[in-house]
Amino acid sequence: WLVIDISGSMRSDGKIDQAKQAALAFLDKVEEQNNVGLMVFNSEVTTVVEIDTVERNKARLQEQIESIVADGGTA
Repeated sequence: WLVIDISGSMRSDGKIDQAKQAALAFLDKVEEQNNVGLMVFNSEVTTVVEIDTVERNKARLQEQIESIVADGGTA
């Protein structure tokens, strides 16, 4: 699982952009037969992309990671 903090505190110092870049870099390096999903959390935990092979999930994972916006408190 990729788990990314999207709480409001991630807006400062470019933290959310760094987290997104790291997640995208991971997807470029991980072998396509590995299983990966995406969860985000602030005041709630949300499964954004269900776990599946990178081969099947990569485009959706990239799209969802790029669209992440930091907001809210932290659970």
